[in-house]
Amino acid sequence: MTDAEAVSQRLRTLYGRDPAGEVGVLHSIALWIDAAGESHALRIAPGCPQSDTDAFLLRAARMRAEAIITTGQILRDEPQLTHGESDRGLRAWRRDRVGLQASPRTVILTSGDQIDMKHPALGTEHRPMIITREEAVTPLQSAAHRAGVALEVIGREATSIRDTLALLRGQGHRTVLVEAGPTTAASLYDEPLRVDELLLAVYRGAVLAPQWIGPRFLNLNALEGAFQRHMPPTTVGESSGEWTFQRLLR
Repeated sequence: MTDAEAVSQRLRTLYGRDPAGEVGVLHSIALWIDAAGESHALRIAPGCPQSDTDAFLLRAARMRAEAIITTGQILRDEPQLTHGESDRGLRAWRRDRVGLQASPRTVILTSGDQIDMKHPALGTEHRPMIITREEAVTPLQSAAHRAGVALEVIGREATSIRDTLALLRGQGHRTVLVEAGPTTAASLYDEPLRVDELLLAVYRGAVLAPQWIGPRFLNLNALEGAFQRHMPPTTVGESSGEWTFQRLLR
């Protein structure tokens, strides 16, 4: 079995099929459901439940994408974040099954100019893009120049996730992954829906400590109702507890 075939087989086990040939706007999020049925994003914090399966599926989603939208806040919360992939199997799967050679382009949505130009997410072979307010363009360009970082800074009148997504789709990116917190991503679920595929990871373990519970997201029933096709969920037991993984498709 080749490296790409091993990744494909694992994806079929978790999702029912290998999504390599499917394109569109992907949104990946890890949630916890409280006693009232409300969903909350899991915070990136010490001790918060982790899932090796969720990490694999997120990395596979990145390998399907031509561009990945994240935020300045996520870069501050995750100082080691990078969209580069070191795993040989996932790289082979991207090349042989998805049909993409270059690394995905990192696109950072921010309303201000507080970006660490030494952040590893900016050190990619495919020049990162920063989407920001028009008045923040010059300070960010100057900071990048001082740090010797090659990136593109685009000023927009509206620095929203929907505007950024429209910009990328207009540039010809067929598959875009959204890696943004619930506050930023929520507007994608307004009418008309802008997400083609929701990659849903739900932690089913014990009650969480308050510091691990992130902002409230959309009600799970509302999320499921927004999509026409629901792939069967897969339950995985991790050292942190039980998780379910599911693809919801338009």
